[in-house]
Amino acid sequence: MCNCQEVRELRAYVRELEDKLDRAIVPDLSENRVRQMRELWPKLPPAAIKLLLVLYDAKRLMSKVDIEAGVPAKDEFNERSQKIVDVYVCRIRQVLGHDTIRTYWSEGYQLTEVGRKIVTAALA
Repeated sequence: MCNCQEVRELRAYVRELEDKLDRAIVPDLSENRVRQMRELWPKLPPAAIKLLLVLYDAKRLMSKVDIEAGVPAKDEFNERSQKIVDVYVCRIRQVLGHDTIRTYWSEGYQLTEVGRKIVTAALA
C-alpha cells in the first residue's frame, strides 16, 4: 500500500526542486573572464569578481542562497557563511561605487543599471 501523506510530501519536494532549478543560473565564471576584470580592478579579490559576474548574469534580484547556488561548489561562497556575500558586496561598492548594487532588505541583491553598464564596459 502507498502512504498518501508520503506521496504528497514527495510531490511537494519535487515541485520545490523544480522551482529551484527554474531559478538556477549558470554564470560564466571562466578564468579568462575573471582575469579580464581583475586587471581592471586589482583591489577586488577573485571571489568578489565572481559575485559581480553572478549578479551580472542573473539580471534579476538574487538572494544570498541563490548567489551561493550560482557559484560552483569549490568556490569560497559555499565554504563560508552567508555573511561573506555581504562582505564582498561591500568590497565591490568600495571599488566601483555605492550605486552599483542595490540591497533589498531580507530579500537579496541586484546589480543596478549603473553597475550593469560598468560591467558591460569592462567585458567589452
